[in-house]
Amino acid sequence: MKELADILRRNQQLLDAGIDAAMATVVRVRGSSYRRPGARMLISGDGQTTGGVSGGCLERDVVLRAGAVMLARQPVLVHYDTTLDFEGTGGFSLGCGGAVDILIEPLRTPAGQLLIESLEESQRNQLVLATVVSRQNLSAALGTRLAIRESGESSGAIGDPGLVQSIISEASAAFDSGMSRFGQLASAMGTVDVFVELLKPPLQLFVFGAGNDAVPLVNFAKALGWRVTVVDVRSSAIDLERKWEVDRHVRCGIGEVRDRLVLDESAAAVVMTHNAMHDLKLIEWLLEKRLKYLGLLGPRHRTEQLLGGFAMRGLRSPVGLDLGADNPEEIALAIVAEITAVMHGRPGVALSSRDGPIHAGTAEFPRVMSKGEKPAREISECQIAGS
Repeated sequence: MKELADILRRNQQLLDAGIDAAMATVVRVRGSSYRRPGARMLISGDGQTTGGVSGGCLERDVVLRAGAVMLARQPVLVHYDTTLDFEGTGGFSLGCGGAVDILIEPLRTPAGQLLIESLEESQRNQLVLATVVSRQNLSAALGTRLAIRESGESSGAIGDPGLVQSIISEASAAFDSGMSRFGQLASAMGTVDVFVELLKPPLQLFVFGAGNDAVPLVNFAKALGWRVTVVDVRSSAIDLERKWEVDRHVRCGIGEVRDRLVLDESAAAVVMTHNAMHDLKLIEWLLEKRLKYLGLLGPRHRTEQLLGGFAMRGLRSPVGLDLGADNPEEIALAIVAEITAVMHGRPGVALSSRDGPIHAGTAEFPRVMSKGEKPAREISECQIAGS
């Protein structure tokens, strides 16, 4: 989240200074890869970068290719095979166990401008960015795209009306599933590979409480690029002098909170006022919101005593993952880790105990065959490696 904000900020600086730029985007991954589809890197005309598309293995080559892309004003799709461990086989000798497709495109073009505008819009609202990533197709050129909102409204330039309708249908599926998608769609001139990317705005975190222990929580959240609101309902003389580096700081009485704040279901909230009655009133109100994440600081017996028979479903207390935390910084880390796990639908356990891949991956919609095309013969991994 923070990476994208940094990329947009840097692009604006380059634009204001009249400096050329290109964007590299991971559009497809097969097997293992350090970065997932949607990872981006901004490359300036002088070769400086912001963001990343790998763990540092591919960046140098991408920067070299980006220079040619800026000169030609034409995008390229590059395939990197990191499954091979030795030189002279066409791979990158990394042994990462995966293959990565990266789209590198110039930004000072109409398509590049739409990309930046869509990424900026995604900082406020959820949308889908569908990008053609076929190397050659007469119906839709590489790098052409549509931006689709949840309302169904779209913008962009893809000339094939049938392809546009198929893309909009896949965008609807991406909204419903909450996942980006990749696959082939039928066009007037055959089939087109399309990366249907679901872009979500930064997480909104509401921290109810302005004591010393809220400071590291806010700092961790801001480091992750989350949008943070601190709600201060019982300031001490010391707390009143604290300068909060947050998106919004609300200081009000406990009875004013409902009128001062608007929360939707996608938000996260942590209650840590250290005042039992304030905690109770806030939790009763926040449980009604059915937030994606709601946590209450304090031991379990305090929460049970505080809420009595009030339904606690949807409330996480004690708050945070079990890290053995016993100081404000460690507690904040445990809370941020739990919020991150919940937002990604993960249990928050050690990766070493997880069966299967680390990442959930990108959904792939069924391959569409063009008219007269026959199903391809399946090829085993050993045949691919030896081809």
